[in-house]
Amino acid sequence: MQWCIKLCLALHWNYGHHLWGRDVPLVTLPEVPQVAHSIDPANVEPQPPEAVAETHTKRARTDAFTCRLYERAIAFRNTLSDLEMDHAKWNKALEKLYTVMVSGPSSCPSGVKFDPLDMDRNLQQIRVLRGARSPNTISKRANSLLRFCLWHRGFSSVPIVSNFVKGILDKKALTRPRRKQARPLTVSEVIYLESVLRNSSIDLVDRFAAGAFLFALFGRCRWSDLRHVNNFFLDTNEVDGRTIGYMEFTTFSHKTAAQVARHGLPLPLVAPIWGLEKPCWALEWNKIAKKVGRIFDDTFKGPILPAPDKFGNWGSRSVTAAEASKWLLELLRPNGSNLDEVTSHSLKCTVLSWLAKAGAEPHHRLVLGHHSTQRGSLETYSRDMLSAPLRAMEDVLRKIRMGALHPGLTRSGHIQEPTKMDCARDGQKDPGEPQSSSSDSSDSSGSNSDSTESEHGLTRKWHAVGGNDPNVCKSTWGSGTMHQHVQSKIVHLQQEGSDKIFYCGLHATKDHRVIEATPFLENRKCKRCTRVLNAA
Repeated sequence: MQWCIKLCLALHWNYGHHLWGRDVPLVTLPEVPQVAHSIDPANVEPQPPEAVAETHTKRARTDAFTCRLYERAIAFRNTLSDLEMDHAKWNKALEKLYTVMVSGPSSCPSGVKFDPLDMDRNLQQIRVLRGARSPNTISKRANSLLRFCLWHRGFSSVPIVSNFVKGILDKKALTRPRRKQARPLTVSEVIYLESVLRNSSIDLVDRFAAGAFLFALFGRCRWSDLRHVNNFFLDTNEVDGRTIGYMEFTTFSHKTAAQVARHGLPLPLVAPIWGLEKPCWALEWNKIAKKVGRIFDDTFKGPILPAPDKFGNWGSRSVTAAEASKWLLELLRPNGSNLDEVTSHSLKCTVLSWLAKAGAEPHHRLVLGHHSTQRGSLETYSRDMLSAPLRAMEDVLRKIRMGALHPGLTRSGHIQEPTKMDCARDGQKDPGEPQSSSSDSSDSSGSNSDSTESEHGLTRKWHAVGGNDPNVCKSTWGSGTMHQHVQSKIVHLQQEGSDKIFYCGLHATKDHRVIEATPFLENRKCKRCTRVLNAA
């Protein structure tokens, strides 16, 4: 731009000089006016350099970024406990099943009789029919049934089952999109996760979370297995000057609990204390747990990783699978790898993938993955039956530490000659390691589809399937103002003449929204508000 201006000025001067033979401007330049003021420059005191610098200093930017990574993963608005969240999930799933069951005269199971005036009893019947299944599983099945009912109503006038339809469906199945699966973590990502656990410059809560992720990885756990654990046990021993052992929890809250519920057996969650680098991750995590107020001992009960609040204090609920996935990605992001297919389920499948690439026995892989074998499902609940599979797993980890196994390479490069010593067998003990065997007593997938589906759209589906059933149709709670919790769907009634105070005594928060009507009102009414109104 500057050279264009200079060129124009040069042409302008030459043109004027050619016409008149002298340097006469073509246009008279305006004079700059003088501003009158009463300040005498001679009497102005010069400011010190510090004062001048201060007047030009920019304000420090105050953005939302902090060094605490969990702030980017945890939904602080979710203040419900695990019990309240499960209750809300069950209500949503049962309401969908009820809608399907009243959609037609033959859609209700035999022996089930619904009373339009007693919605609690109706849903309780469905709850008993579902047995010991989890609310997430029931919700997925209910969503599928609800979509099928909507599709069936659109094609109710044509025969659905025929050879032509079967052929169309078989051909359509070939165009089904590729199933998205979480990939295993790479060796470098696991090593980086162990380094996060040791890094004193990282927030303690994030370091503790890294240890929880490592336990899920080396313990081959689903994230839901860690929602409620108990009976911590640190089994360590000194052998030839080195520390070996396992870290163990047990749980009754897991995916396959219904298979052994009648036997009353907990699922043992066992992980070797040595990972891929020195020092061993388990003892380091145990020390950090004490610093953040999570004391692991034989009386420990609760979630392994509770959801922290915005001040860094532990909350009353566990970290959800979606939050765990986000938190894991934030911890691994500085490593620089592609994390598009990494979720919390990557923790479970990582070691199992390494075992498969190392050629471990299929029976050992089934036991370590907490799957039922040909010998029965009870085998995975026996601590003694875990001994041989755990030794096979430790042998695979030892080969990775020595550079003899490279799971990230192609099949032809998996097995190589060892290139380094095993850091777990170098005879050097870590600071703070126990001297003998002890328990160190001093020392939760899928996301619910309701979160992505609007309440308005779900209500329209219920009405389209459930017809004119009085519970499916929207209704109001008298003439008062109704407030509904956005997560639990509980409906409160506002006191007359009060400012957002409910009859139960609670105050409206940012998680409550005013609604005009709602389906399943009788089931969603606040019990305490109902008792107060009935007693009036």
